Amino acid sequence: MSSLTGTAAPGLRRHHWRRHLLLLWLGLLLLLFSACTHGPGTPQPGTLTYEGPQMYTLKPGEVLPGTNIHYLGPSGGMARFEIGGQQADKQKLDSLFWSSSPASGVTIDLRLRVLWFTDAEVHVAGTAKVSLTGTDPRPGPVPDQAPLHYQMPVAYSLAVGETAPGAGLIYEGQTAEGARFGGLQGYAYRQVGDSLRWEGTLRDRVAVRQDVRLLQYDDQTARLAGTVQLWLTP
Repeated sequence: MSSLTGTAAPGLRRHHWRRHLLLLWLGLLLLLFSACTHGPGTPQPGTLTYEGPQMYTLKPGEVLPGTNIHYLGPSGGMARFEIGGQQADKQKLDSLFWSSSPASGVTIDLRLRVLWFTDAEVHVAGTAKVSLTGTDPRPGPVPDQAPLHYQMPVAYSLAVGETAPGAGLIYEGQTAEGARFGGLQGYAYRQVGDSLRWEGTLRDRVAVRQDVRLLQYDDQTARLAGTVQLWLTP
């Protein structure tokens, strides 16, 4: 009699770990990149760019979210897609690129690759870049779901008096109680390793939640790292 609590098949375990290792590698790489591009002195006020790893699993007949890329199913040992009304057969590691503007002031640039596919589904992964203009962060609730949802790594180095990009968090300096932040509801002080959350809207049809932790602070700067989630409604 077979056991209901047995381990997953070797192929499933390989796919599971392959997925997590890929996302971990991409996340670490992009976190280092974001630490360089989201520091003090953002060149254009109101303009924000987030970039991070993404992975999708599509069944035949499904559409890649936010695109005109339809997955039709396997055919002749290849994964068959319809891209902008044209048939495209893809092998493993072939590209799936797409750029669009789903809403005013929002552009999305997907750079994906086919990882593997079966008769039941195709797995694609890569990066998404979301660029926003005309942003004006305002605190408020975020939706439980939206047609488009992205989660990206972020890292910030804030000087005293500086606001975190895309959030209302302001580093107000070092105190005896810890690092003091403005723009929070409730207790304003944090120690190294503590979390900070800010959520609201960035512009029409774009909601945001930033979950970061305090990595280091002194009387001049505070360093934060974590994730940003974006909910977009076309």
